Amino acid sequence: AAPSAFTSGVPVQVSVAIQDGAGTTMSDDTSTVSVADFSGTQPLLGGLTAQAVHGIATFSTLRYLKVGPVTLVFTRPGVPRLFWTASVVAGAPATLRLDVPAAGAVTPVAAFHTQPRLTCLDVGGNEVAASGFSVTASASGSGGNLGGSVQAAAVAGVAQFTNLGYSKAETITLSFTAAGMAAASQTLAVGEPVALAFVATSLEHAVQDTFSLTVAVNDGAGVPVATLTGVNVSLTVTQGSSSAVTGPRQAATVAGLATFAPMAFTRVGTVTLTASTPALAPVSQGVTATHSVAQKLVVTVRAQATATLPGVLFTVQPEVQVQDAFGNTVTAESAAREVTVSCRDPALLQGPSVARVFSGVATFHGLGGTASGYTELRFTSPGLASTDQPLLIGGGVELDLVVPAAGAAVGVAFATQPRIVIRDADRDVVTFDRITAVSTSVSAGSLMGATTVVASEGVAVFASLAYVGPVTAVRVSYTAVSMRSVNQTLVVVAGPAVSLNLSVPAAGAAASAVFGTSPVLVLRDSFGNVVTASEAFVVVGLLSGSGQLTGAVRTQAAHGTVMFPDLSYDRAERIILSYSSPGLDTVTQALAVAKSSAVWSVATARQSSLNNGAPNTLTFSLRPSLRLGSGVVVTALGLTGTPVASGVLPLLGPGAAVFDNFGFWEQLNGSLALRVSTASGIPSHADTVVSVVLENPSTAQTARQVVLGCVGSVEIAFVGIFDRVLGGTVEWVRFELTQSTTQNGALNELTASLQPSVVLTEGSAITLAGLTGSSTPDSDLTISGLAQHGITMGQWSQDTGTLTFTVPPGQALPAHSFEFRFTLRNPPSAQDPRVATVMARGGTKVQPQSTEGPGVLQGTGCPRGQFSATGLPPCGLCPIGTSAGELSTIVCTKCPRDTMSSTPGAVSCVGCPVGTKAPKPGGSQCVPGCPVGTHSPDGVEPCRPCPEGTFTKDPGSATCTRCPAGHSSLP
Repeated sequence: AAPSAFTSGVPVQVSVAIQDGAGTTMSDDTSTVSVADFSGTQPLLGGLTAQAVHGIATFSTLRYLKVGPVTLVFTRPGVPRLFWTASVVAGAPATLRLDVPAAGAVTPVAAFHTQPRLTCLDVGGNEVAASGFSVTASASGSGGNLGGSVQAAAVAGVAQFTNLGYSKAETITLSFTAAGMAAASQTLAVGEPVALAFVATSLEHAVQDTFSLTVAVNDGAGVPVATLTGVNVSLTVTQGSSSAVTGPRQAATVAGLATFAPMAFTRVGTVTLTASTPALAPVSQGVTATHSVAQKLVVTVRAQATATLPGVLFTVQPEVQVQDAFGNTVTAESAAREVTVSCRDPALLQGPSVARVFSGVATFHGLGGTASGYTELRFTSPGLASTDQPLLIGGGVELDLVVPAAGAAVGVAFATQPRIVIRDADRDVVTFDRITAVSTSVSAGSLMGATTVVASEGVAVFASLAYVGPVTAVRVSYTAVSMRSVNQTLVVVAGPAVSLNLSVPAAGAAASAVFGTSPVLVLRDSFGNVVTASEAFVVVGLLSGSGQLTGAVRTQAAHGTVMFPDLSYDRAERIILSYSSPGLDTVTQALAVAKSSAVWSVATARQSSLNNGAPNTLTFSLRPSLRLGSGVVVTALGLTGTPVASGVLPLLGPGAAVFDNFGFWEQLNGSLALRVSTASGIPSHADTVVSVVLENPSTAQTARQVVLGCVGSVEIAFVGIFDRVLGGTVEWVRFELTQSTTQNGALNELTASLQPSVVLTEGSAITLAGLTGSSTPDSDLTISGLAQHGITMGQWSQDTGTLTFTVPPGQALPAHSFEFRFTLRNPPSAQDPRVATVMARGGTKVQPQSTEGPGVLQGTGCPRGQFSATGLPPCGLCPIGTSAGELSTIVCTKCPRDTMSSTPGAVSCVGCPVGTKAPKPGGSQCVPGCPVGTHSPDGVEPCRPCPEGTFTKDPGSATCTRCPAGHSSLP
């Protein structure tokens, strides 16, 4: 006796019987039986040996701790090992585990920054997915109160608190309890903050100089709370540009101080910084950034000149700033500083060349050009780095797209890069233009690469433009300051595939069944567009899992999409699927595969022998509706009666390797367990054929119905199959059939006496055959004598002369003699007696056997070889020289010439031997015939020689034959 499962940490009692070869417990056996873990996954605890009492060894303290399947093996010297498979399930909740301790505790009752989370465990340390209980939090301190929701309901074994807090600044012990479970606890320091304050520091800093800011969490006396560590303080820019200052935006307190460092300003200006933390009022502080010392000149407004006539001023006058090294305007610079402008070609520039600086800015007035051309302006001031500006005087007025962009794929440089020329009012190329910046943009998405290029000799050539964005047709625009722009339309296709995207994950997975939701993947370019032109192959495989993935695991993309419509996995477990394609990152997916239920599409059992006590090879043909993978156990039950002892039996046949060529045989209950051990498994599209050799019982028994089923990732309910085996040789000990009358055409009550060697079980079909010639038409015949066995009718077939009836459910026919009666109508005239045959099929199979006795249904008439005036008795024997080959003969037939009958009552006449003859019909003997060369009228003595020129070639000739032309004979 053994349970089907262990509960973690709970002892179970298992009893093992020591039996002899006949399956009988050996009550005088007191040997020691040992048990050990066979699965190798965890230790088996408790008493591992037990001494048999009356042939039964009882283990009372066996236990496991960890959840999962286990196999135990029981051993005793001289006896085959006994294997038992069970499972270990989680036990009752026993203890609490603090997974996430509370942290960041402040007062007044503010929620802890980190809320505690606990998990329920059993005695073996397994997580118990239990619900319906609550965990209660409590605090031990010197007068404070625990606030918030102090109870958390467990969901799937996890209790999460959400708003616990404590009201007093002190160190406390938090305890967590639940009914019937060991408690968990932690120590927590609770601070008592009152206000936030910026610690005194410099409030003015030069741009790019690094500095730090410290915020204190103070108590009521304005002193930082030294016990407060781990509370987060946030820093935000509440006035001014957030990007004007860099550095951390959050810092955790250490002894009540949160330090933000390094901080720095990116530009001149004042910002307001605000510090905040939950439960306390925010505090703000203004901080100012100043410029550094003057370092350089920078042209902030570039000179522009479109006219070429002398005396005409630039359309835009230049403006120059005095800046520090970080690009900030040094506003302290004033009229004491001057900026001078000069020209590389002095003859091209006219007007005042000096401008004074006001608040860091020098603005020129009255500058103009004298002729068309390209030149450079230089701006200088003592002690500062100078700056230059290229200048085009009298340039172009429009852009012309001479080479449009083409061959655009997302993220890839255009196959054909655009080329722009700058034309003047006469549409001539402005060949001296070396400074005009031509820019390009798109109506959707964006461009990568250099989107602005400077003309060279009036031509702007783009070299590395690429499009980024959705696949579409976009408008590409080309522009330059003060010139007419130009546009084009560009059709963009997806770029090369760079990633796989699992758009539809696999789902609805049950062992060996096609996934309920098949996975679908798309190939995308670097910007997320589906690469519809891709025909790449994608392979799905197992990253984690002990079973086998089947179906089409390598599929080619169509329009950038890959589908796997027929995937299945043969074990119930959690797996990780991987999807890969050459050159692309692998995509993974976790998938839980549930158990499946299947049926037998084919399940047969055949035997090789019916002989009692003989070896009998049982051959099973198995085809499940779903594939059976490794680890599934197929079991055949009901094979009782064989003398083969329990143990490991070798397997034969083409399917033996699927089960590692052996099976586990248990004689007492007649079970054969076959564990699938190979990756090939048992397919659902073909029969797996495997054989095992047992031994028939020494005497006949009722044939055993085989019951087949399996357990594991795929389960098939145990059902009986049609085939029956191990019955031995079943035969009829007795079969007699008698009749009530032989009168022609009369109703004839037939009585059958039968005795089978075994009980005929329900479903057995008994057939009497060979009763041909009856005048009774096809019908349901009444059967008497078997009503106590539920049999009152049988099916009669006139043509085949068979009567069949079946033992109904819940009934049986005994193995001792029984008889039954039924009535047929005799034939209208005499016929040969019919010798019947009996057989049984179905529930119990009994070989055919003919009746004992003279036969039935012969009717009444003169037998063959006899006659009478009416053909009916009394009859006389046919005289010699005659015969009667039919029944009911009225006149005997004379024997034909050259045949004879020498005794009365002949059924047929016999031919005369060679060289003899019966010269007349009705002969009673054969006499010698005339020799060759002689003849007589009746071919017998007396004979005469043939005349000259004639001959005979056969003895007994009545005439001679004339010789052919050219031949002669002597008399």
